[in-house]
Amino acid sequence: MFGQAGESEYTDEIVNRPDVVALRAKVNATTDTSISEASVDVRVSLKNGKEVHVFVKNAIGSLENPMRDENLEHKFASLTEPIIGKEKTRQLLSALWKLGQANDLKQIIALSTPD
Repeated sequence: MFGQAGESEYTDEIVNRPDVVALRAKVNATTDTSISEASVDVRVSLKNGKEVHVFVKNAIGSLENPMRDENLEHKFASLTEPIIGKEKTRQLLSALWKLGQANDLKQIIALSTPD
């Protein structure tokens, strides 16, 4: 819906598209303090009058439902590759997985910086 494969849905071009603006105008987000911060409760009213309700007790990434390493790497890469490139992203991921053994942060800072 938002963009081509690999294209971030958070770019100005996507966020300001007329169809995305129209969809956003139909959404009413509220906070429900009676449920956990790791939960989500979504209700959608369709044009045909049908209501769809989804409740997720523990969202992906919560303490109770941690994100798997490969999903975390994919998400990280999707956010960093457009900025620092595929190779630097690969190297940065490798360095970050070994962060506990690093003597300093110079390599991580260098890899985190666009050329």
